[in-house]
Amino acid sequence: MSLIIERIDFDEVFDDIPDISYLEQYDENSKDVEERKYSQQDKERLEAYYNDEWHFIGIRAKAEIRINGISQEIISSGLYGIESDSGKEYFNEVFEEQKEELHELLLEIGFNEKDFEDLEK
Repeated sequence: MSLIIERIDFDEVFDDIPDISYLEQYDENSKDVEERKYSQQDKERLEAYYNDEWHFIGIRAKAEIRINGISQEIISSGLYGIESDSGKEYFNEVFEEQKEELHELLLEIGFNEKDFEDLEK
C-alpha cells in the first residue's frame, strides 16, 4: 500500500454552537464587589459578541494524504469555543496540540515516523 502525506494545514472553522454560559455566571446584584465587577465585564463582552465584534472558532489540524494514489483528508477532532480575538500565539498553541492528535491518527492508519520526516523537507 502506498501512503503519502502531502501536507498538514491549520484549519480554522466557525463555531456556530458555542457555549456562552461562562459569560453569564456572575450576579450583577451580588453583595460582593468583585463579583459585580466581573458581571459587568462579562456583560460588556457578551454585548460585543452579540454585536458581531468577535465570534467563536474551532481550530483543527488537517492532513492531505494519498492512499494508493487517491487523495483524502484526515482532520483532528479540533478544539472549539475559542474566542476569535484570542491571539495568534494561542491559536498556534492549539494548532500544535491538534497536530499531535493528527500525528497519532495518521500512525494508526499506517503511516510511520519517516513519512513525517519527509513532510518537513
